[in-house]
Amino acid sequence: MKSPSRLLPRTSASLYRFVRVYSMMASGLCFAAWVLLLAVFTHFVSQWACSASSHQHGNARDGLSRSKRSACVDGTYVINGRTCCRCAAGQYRSSHCSDVPNDTKCTYCERGTYNSEPNSDASCQPCRSCDHQHAGLEVDEPCTSASNTKCRCAADHYCDSGDCKVCQPCRQCGSEGVQSPCTPTLNTVCKGELGDLAGVIAGSVVGILLAAALAVTGFLLWRNKKRNNRSLPVSVKPERSHFVGSEGGAASD
Repeated sequence: MKSPSRLLPRTSASLYRFVRVYSMMASGLCFAAWVLLLAVFTHFVSQWACSASSHQHGNARDGLSRSKRSACVDGTYVINGRTCCRCAAGQYRSSHCSDVPNDTKCTYCERGTYNSEPNSDASCQPCRSCDHQHAGLEVDEPCTSASNTKCRCAADHYCDSGDCKVCQPCRQCGSEGVQSPCTPTLNTVCKGELGDLAGVIAGSVVGILLAAALAVTGFLLWRNKKRNNRSLPVSVKPERSHFVGSEGGAASD
């Protein structure tokens, strides 16, 4: 059996190690608790800041919206002595305002109708149709509530004017072949047509030159004739002298 004097150092060492381990665990738990507390505090602060910012931005948007509505951004019109706000493009006026200008009631255009400008109209305009028979058109841009339909020439059709309501069929070249193909704005040019066109142009130029030459020749002849007439001497005709004789008769030399 071991004596108490030998057991005492071992017991003290074990107790020291236990106290040390417990202190380390307690320190770790305290640190974790502080970290957790800091994270919770940061989370609540962040949520509060976001809520305050959203509330402030919401008030700003509401104020801007009220400012736009009260400013009549699309213009005004006068009806029965009252000034009312116009409706925006893509809408029509369903009822006039009462005492407040921005009290005008506006309704969006129905399908197949549009208004491209701010207005006070009681209805929207019907969209343009590109499906007219023999018009040679097709849809380029579909109709929306704020813009009319845009049409273009269908395949193998062309239009060389500004506002094309009808497109003409492209010319079909026969055996002579195609010189320039048909485009949406230009007709087909066949190879034989260039020779004919050159002949017409050449004939026209020759005719103009001949007419100019004849005109110049006629002018020169007229001017020379006029000069010759001015240079001819003037003939002096002999004058007759008449006198009365003694017997009262007339005598002449």
